[in-house]
Amino acid sequence: MTRWSELPRSTKWAVAAAAGLGVYFLAVEPIVISAASIAERARTKETTLRTWDQVSSSHDSEARAASDGLRDFGEVMIPGDPRERGEALNAKLASVLTSRGVSEYARRERTAPMTGKRSQALERAVEGGGRISRLIRDVDFRCTPDVLAGILSDLERSPEVSSISGLHVRKVQSGGARGSSPQRQISVSLSAECWVLQRRESTP
Repeated sequence: MTRWSELPRSTKWAVAAAAGLGVYFLAVEPIVISAASIAERARTKETTLRTWDQVSSSHDSEARAASDGLRDFGEVMIPGDPRERGEALNAKLASVLTSRGVSEYARRERTAPMTGKRSQALERAVEGGGRISRLIRDVDFRCTPDVLAGILSDLERSPEVSSISGLHVRKVQSGGARGSSPQRQISVSLSAECWVLQRRESTP
């Protein structure tokens, strides 16, 4: 075997270089690859955490908005059976008007389709599938502005009322005794509605 000292300088450099490359591939490169892999996993986790934080913040915001809505306007029933929901809406209207001193009123009933994104969202929210429709009650009566404010507040907080979709107010000059101040009467046309689910008939 040729002794190390007798080898040419170029051969010694070649052997040293080969040894250095061996050390790199056997020890250094796995460490570099491992470090790069850890860094990549860390970046992935960081991205995931940031995304989750954004989603969580969005959910928290939606939860706060829902809580504020429940506090300000009360609960709303999900779309249900048309007959039951219609009867519940009629009973609530009669109860609110009577409790506010309105004994004379005219009520008309009509239906309308639910359209747009609201309809799609509601249809996804209910079980069993079906088509969402609006049962609308148009009510005409007279009262004072203060009474109307109370009626609107009561209806908005009633779960039987999904929405107050129309309100028309006209001033009425009611007669009073000569020399006395006339009562401030207004003529009101109010539209309150509930949302119902029309079940799709299953085909045999």
